Amino acid sequence: LIYRPVLDIHSGGRFNGVPLDKKYIGGDILVIVEGVESVDMVTQELEKNPQLAVCPIHSKMAKCDADCAFMSVDQLKEMFGEHYTRKVIVSTNIAETALTFDGVTIVVDSGLCRTLFNEYGRVNVLKTIKTSQSQSKQRAGRAGRTQPGLCLHMFDEMDHAGRPRFSVPETKRIALQKFFLEIL
Repeated sequence: LIYRPVLDIHSGGRFNGVPLDKKYIGGDILVIVEGVESVDMVTQELEKNPQLAVCPIHSKMAKCDADCAFMSVDQLKEMFGEHYTRKVIVSTNIAETALTFDGVTIVVDSGLCRTLFNEYGRVNVLKTIKTSQSQSKQRAGRAGRTQPGLCLHMFDEMDHAGRPRFSVPETKRIALQKFFLEIL
């Protein structure tokens, strides 16, 4: 785990003074951001690099559009005829638990997520909040599922220590009246 990484390109690619182990260099990268808008923004920025096969994935995407995230770099090269050297998957927190991507060696964790909250006792509102410590641990576990991995948290260790250990359960965060009415 590396908190709030600072890449020093003048010292041979060290993060916070720690050299990046060669075993992480060839694998895919998973970037977890807080929402669909962030996925789109990060994807557009990364697509400026022609060597990166950028594969966005979130819950609003059609399955056929999300399939690229599960393909290898070689399959993507063959399909698109590009000269990709690395795949970058940009995802919302759907990648936290629901999906496993073979070949991911580096996870970049924004430390944020979008979550429903009950406002004023009636309306559920989607808010951007900091992830809990358990969510951060779960995201870190996405790196190295099938080979050694590294997680880069985009927040510092003190920030992490100040976060709640666990997320508030959905039943305590949202108004449930709508769901009860749908059941009836």
